[in-house]
Amino acid sequence: MFQTFQQTDRGPLCAMRHWVVGSILTGSILTSSVLTGGILTLSGLSSAVRADETETPTAVDVDNPGIEHLDQATDLKLNAESMTDLEKVVTHCEQALAKGLNAENAAFARQLMSATLYEHAARIGEVIFDKNPPDRRWHLLRQFALRDLNKALEISPDSAEVHLLVARLEALPGGDRGKGRASADRAVALLADNKLELSAALVQRGSYQEDAEQRMADYSQAIKLDPNNEDALRARGLLRLEQTDNAGAADDLLHLLEKSDKDVLALQAVAEALANQQKFEDALGFLQKAQDANPTSPVPHLLRARIHLVQKQTDAAKADLDEALKIQPQNEIALMFRARLNLETGKFEDARHDVDQVLELTPGHPQALLLHSVVMSATDQFDLAVRDLQHLLRLDPKNVPLRLQLAAMHSRSKQPKLAIEVLNEVLKEDPQQFDALVGRADANLTMGQHREAIGDYDQALQIKPKDTTVLNNLAWILATSPDDGVRDGKRSIDLGRLACEETKFEKPHILSTYAAGFAEIGDFEAAVKWSTEAVTKGELELAQITDEADKKHLAEQLQQLQNELDSYKQTKPWREALKSEEAADRDATQVDDLEPQSDKEAKPDTDSKEVAPEEDNAT
Repeated sequence: MFQTFQQTDRGPLCAMRHWVVGSILTGSILTSSVLTGGILTLSGLSSAVRADETETPTAVDVDNPGIEHLDQATDLKLNAESMTDLEKVVTHCEQALAKGLNAENAAFARQLMSATLYEHAARIGEVIFDKNPPDRRWHLLRQFALRDLNKALEISPDSAEVHLLVARLEALPGGDRGKGRASADRAVALLADNKLELSAALVQRGSYQEDAEQRMADYSQAIKLDPNNEDALRARGLLRLEQTDNAGAADDLLHLLEKSDKDVLALQAVAEALANQQKFEDALGFLQKAQDANPTSPVPHLLRARIHLVQKQTDAAKADLDEALKIQPQNEIALMFRARLNLETGKFEDARHDVDQVLELTPGHPQALLLHSVVMSATDQFDLAVRDLQHLLRLDPKNVPLRLQLAAMHSRSKQPKLAIEVLNEVLKEDPQQFDALVGRADANLTMGQHREAIGDYDQALQIKPKDTTVLNNLAWILATSPDDGVRDGKRSIDLGRLACEETKFEKPHILSTYAAGFAEIGDFEAAVKWSTEAVTKGELELAQITDEADKKHLAEQLQQLQNELDSYKQTKPWREALKSEEAADRDATQVDDLEPQSDKEAKPDTDSKEVAPEEDNAT
């Protein structure tokens, strides 16, 4: 076609070919702008050469049988507008090389193909990275882009741009982190003499660093090389936020926002950093800016709900969660958040409705099942709560926290024997499992098996000598057990005093235990003193409660404290009633939220000590 263009030893097109190839060899890659600019500036020369040769018979270049395809590839690249045009350029380059070219033209064809492959992959990358939300087919698009880039690297293994795009694509979920890290490392090495581009490469490599210090070092070096690198500022700000360096995170993110004040991610992150510093009003201001910048995002509402909850503004938190779910009715994070809030505020049916929605969206969602079990427990539907936990344990049979939760649920559902069976298995695997020891002691206590309970409490105290739950419960048994061989008033007083000191003599139920120890050794003056103090503290607590259910429970506890005081005034010690298994089943242990509890204060039913003052003829 362009016969003179093929000549390697004369003519202006020869000079153009040498110039284009030279630009490729001296640069990292031939981009479309280089190719277009370089050739178009010589288009006039091309026309002149064609005009001069209109009368010259076309000769066949035996050294370049593929030159026609190379010329077509060049023309297509000059005018390429679509992805299909770029694909045709690659195809013509491949055909030209397959048919044969001399060394110079073959080098040009390979570099033209490498540049086009990169441009094709970069356009795919724009669909993945720049579209919000990303195209649903991004996983497949990434495969296409990486296919192009791998071909480009076969031709140009030292192309920093290609390596950077490979690293960026492999960093996405499901990518090959090994290949991505290798490309990021290679890009850093290739760009050592270019500060701005090296800064970008360091940010990419930082995203692959497993060690937080090395990641921070890469981000900091990137900012040192280019203080205006927005990606570096964002990455370091988010890393500092993750490391709870809230002041440092805010500095980086505010600097970023000076350059891009509508960066939604930065607005949200700086709001979180400020909220963590208790700068709530400033945080709320940035969240409003984030919401204004992207009104269809639920994230600002979720973050604002968290701030309101920290400020104990539950109604405001609920309102923001409602707004988030108006924007995205199936947002599982918002549904779970609202479910927990509804649970805490006693709106159990609403909590169940939210959790049920999550389980409809994601059957078997572990956290939703766990929360569902708590909601069921709160509404005394223990069989459903146990079912949820058993389902989770089928997925993770050795999960100790779940097994402890199941045991606590058995206790609460009036089945202490089942609780003990679960806890026995846990302790068989780990005899020093503190929560299992306390849970088994509690279960034995509800069944009236005081000696067994004492054994577990003693072992638990060896692990945590100052745990006030264990100190209190053990002191109570030693002071009030009907079993003469179990009671030990002096040790009860020692344990009770330590529990009181650890709680600054502020807890009514612990003060009542301390009083019981003095009553056991016959010091009723001291027993009345501390029992009176327990009643006084209980009255103060009751006066501050507004929730009706909590008020009723505390009123019952206060009545028992008063009964104990009346007994001591009559110089009668207090005795814990021995309970049959059936009686124990009527006195369940309460579970608070997601973790087993054993303290008398945390377990109201245990506080309701079915006890009676000792009569003179008591056995």
